Amino acid sequence: MGKSTTSKQTNEPPAWAKPLLTKAASEGMRLYDAGVGYNVYDGPTQAPLSDATLGGMNKLLAATGYTGAPVSNEGINSLIPDIRPMIEQAAQRNAQVQAAQGKPSSLDLDRFIPAWVKGGLQSDNPLLKHGAQRWMDANYNNPNLTPMQWNVEQPGSRGMMDGR
Repeated sequence: MGKSTTSKQTNEPPAWAKPLLTKAASEGMRLYDAGVGYNVYDGPTQAPLSDATLGGMNKLLAATGYTGAPVSNEGINSLIPDIRPMIEQAAQRNAQVQAAQGKPSSLDLDRFIPAWVKGGLQSDNPLLKHGAQRWMDANYNNPNLTPMQWNVEQPGSRGMMDGR
């Protein structure tokens, strides 16, 4: 027969630390019960943003057509719920601009099609052709995407077979 061993695992502090921990816990409870040492921090709960970060955020908002008050540390700390209207205003403006521009002609869009897709569509290899066609369906033929949103990465052979 083989040799068997049994082990017992405990989760206790070392013997030398037990009296210190017991004393510290009882002293802490005594102070807590007496209401001593209670001092709640009521300062800011986040570090202020740098001038460069605030400037960048304000420039991005200005680029989207936002015309409200600039972003500031005070505004972020006190008006966090009010940042949603700024985002919604920018999204609505972007949607209006895109709708006004209309969809570019297919000749304009052709320059955004990656070379591997163009080659795959012309290929005799069924995997390459399938991968290129899936890319066309997911990107070029998708009316909800602009060329800047197209995925231009070429999938590996595994990706072409499982549609990634």
